[in-house]
Amino acid sequence: MKTTRLILIPERATDPAPYRLFDSAGALLERGEITLETARPRPDVRDVALVPGSDVLVRWVEPVQGNAPQRRAAALWRLRDELAAPTDRLVAALGPVQEDGQLIAVAAASLVEAWGDYFEALHLAPVSVVPNSLVLPRPEEPQAVLTAVAAGGVVLRGRALAAVVQPDLVETVTPGLARTPAEDLFEATLSNLALNPPLDLRGQARQAREPMKRWSLAAGLAAALVLSPMIVDLAHVLAFKSKTAEARREVRSAAALVWSDVGQASDAELARRVGAARAPGDLAAAAAALSAAIERVPGAELDAFGAEPGEGLNAVVTYPAFQDLDQLKSELATAGFDADDLSTVEDEGRIVSDLRLERRS
Repeated sequence: MKTTRLILIPERATDPAPYRLFDSAGALLERGEITLETARPRPDVRDVALVPGSDVLVRWVEPVQGNAPQRRAAALWRLRDELAAPTDRLVAALGPVQEDGQLIAVAAASLVEAWGDYFEALHLAPVSVVPNSLVLPRPEEPQAVLTAVAAGGVVLRGRALAAVVQPDLVETVTPGLARTPAEDLFEATLSNLALNPPLDLRGQARQAREPMKRWSLAAGLAAALVLSPMIVDLAHVLAFKSKTAEARREVRSAAALVWSDVGQASDAELARRVGAARAPGDLAAAAAALSAAIERVPGAELDAFGAEPGEGLNAVVTYPAFQDLDQLKSELATAGFDADDLSTVEDEGRIVSDLRLERRS
């Protein structure tokens, strides 16, 4: 059996991805990090990707008979009141039947596709993609909850509970339960998960009907802009070092979303603008906040984006329903930005809003 490499996918695509290499018995052979710049194919290892579980819904439902698509459909139907998007925009993966029922994990199809693009950039071909909310074991005591800090926030593992939340939400999610820090147990359990992944989050992703938002990645560089919550620093994304013509074209395409005349700009001029993007107005952080907000609202898309240093950021965003604007504003507020709705209209069945972003005082 090949050695198994467990890659701990970070929240930000530009951050290094830690990994653990285990032998067939689960013994730790190596620790390290993979970056977009240093990634190389490793055909000698079996890869498993551990992704942040903060945007993955994990539940246990009553098992039903049938083939895999039928069981997925039945499980999604049981979860219909908890899902914030139509099922054709979601990916559902089934795990084993356990003490609490049939394990199911659900994520946005666009997010799963974005992870796939990231894996390609790192030369990974994981046999399974697992949320880190499933690393810790199920506690024996009914009122017990194990906790560990990991990518995405704090992992919570209880009876019929597996989630990753922000630290300030731990008490809200687990009121009255006995929480026990389990950082060492989290690390110790990684080998078992790597050798025996409970599910593959990609599920039926290739059958999803909605066109997917993709990362534009070239020569080990994340060159896309406001297409994924993992791309969080505009200036870093545009400050490219690659010498390949393909990478330069990708970066210029991303920059053109901000500066329409960048196609005629020299490398030196582009570098100057990138430096200015860190000036007042905090455009990098605003772009990151907008990216995350759009990704978290199913069906939301960016139609136009404009910014000049010191002048703030304007965006035209489309989404399926009027109430989605409230979620967009809420997500932006959480990231520290107010969104001023300059105009909102309905156009061919979709809602179109012209927004101006400003950092909250």
